[in-house]
Amino acid sequence: MKNWNFFYWILFPLALGLLYWINSRMIARPGTMLGFAESKQADINLPYDVTVDTVFVRAGQSVQKGQALLRVSNREMEFQKKQGEVQKDLYNSKLKRGAQEVRQNILELQTEMNTKLAELRSKKQTIEAESGFFQSLVGGDPAFQLPEVSALEKEMEEVVQSYTRQMQAAETYALLPDENLSNKKLVDQEMSFIEETTDGFVIYAPFDGIVGAVPVASGEFREGYSILTTLVASTPTQVTGYINEREQLQFVAGDSVLVQAAYQVKESILGIIISRGNRIVEIPEKFSKIPGVKQYGIEVYLEIPPSNPFLQKEVLKIGVKP
Repeated sequence: MKNWNFFYWILFPLALGLLYWINSRMIARPGTMLGFAESKQADINLPYDVTVDTVFVRAGQSVQKGQALLRVSNREMEFQKKQGEVQKDLYNSKLKRGAQEVRQNILELQTEMNTKLAELRSKKQTIEAESGFFQSLVGGDPAFQLPEVSALEKEMEEVVQSYTRQMQAAETYALLPDENLSNKKLVDQEMSFIEETTDGFVIYAPFDGIVGAVPVASGEFREGYSILTTLVASTPTQVTGYINEREQLQFVAGDSVLVQAAYQVKESILGIIISRGNRIVEIPEKFSKIPGVKQYGIEVYLEIPPSNPFLQKEVLKIGVKP
């Protein structure tokens, strides 16, 4: 019995020491957390169906911002393009016909006015001639004007004023916004987009990076929103860290932290905390020093400058700036 008690006295401290060692191996150094570097990734797609005309890149190729990736086109818009051309011609014809109608209306008004004025002038001349002949016979005043002549002159003024107002109204109407003109502008915009899409256009790299995948080939048809290629930034600019739930680190958005490689000797850089998670999640197993033992913690998201020495998915140590 005494031998067994002696054995327990030896085994118990060893067990406690082992548990402490395991616990210390499961979490990062106090005051720090572990994370991994991530690169910005873009899935290149389009919101409409396209046919791939030419593929300029291959998976794993490094590209620079603005470099051509693919050339695509939308052959299904050919019918829409023809319809647009017909509509455009129709509105142009209506606009032309409308302008011609306005000019014709003004010309008709001008002709009517001239005809009426000519008739009134002829009547006036006839009356004046008869009055002059009569005045010469009786020896009357040659400057005398008959009431009929005054009435004709007033009527001529009224004719000029009336037709002038009508012609001005026709000219004003021609200047008003035309529904056909508005419709034509809409068709022109649609045609511009359709022509670009139908004739084909080039998709360019939005940033420097490495082509991740090219799941298309020349001549293939792809539905809208299908991935045409993926692009991964050349250097990681984001870091996802994990605060072990046993740690009491109080990182908040806007804090500056020191970021360095966990296993390689590399330059340390400063990162900025973007946000902190609000739930407990399972920490990736790669951060566990004892394989198979699950750990839990809070996610923290950082931003680091593009000019950094880290690799995509490299394990990093994140700590308070000294």
